[in-house]
Formats: sequence, C-alpha cells, structure tokens
Amino acid sequence: LNDLKVVNRQAIYIGDSEVDFRTAQNANLEFIAVSWGFRTKEFLENKGIKKIVDNPDELLNSIKNINK
Repeated sequence: LNDLKVVNRQAIYIGDSEVDFRTAQNANLEFIAVSWGFRTKEFLENKGIKKIVDNPDELLNSIKNINK
C-alpha cells in the first residue's frame, strides 16, 4: 500500500480463507470473503467472517456499498 501511496481506508482485502481474514485484520483493512475459493461459505462463517459474497456481482455490489 505504501508503494501505491494508498492508505488503509482506501483499500479492500478480498480473500477466500481465514488466513486472508487475519491478514486483513492485522493490516487494518476492510475484508470481503468470496465463497468460491479455497474455503466454503460455512467454514468462513464459522470463523466469524461477516462479509461473504457468493458471486462476482455480489462482490461488486459489496465494494460499491462498503461505506454506506
């Protein structure tokens, strides 16, 4: 982010695992999980991840509405 001159509040971490979630937390980044990757939606929910999307359209809508 520093190389891109972007601050945390301007970035979103999109991932598919609990490791991605923890990485986002450690970097103080907003996190959106996708259910079509490495882990299932149920697994991600059981890890306490709240923002989980099921397809690219939902991901785009979630990004557009992140600060609403």
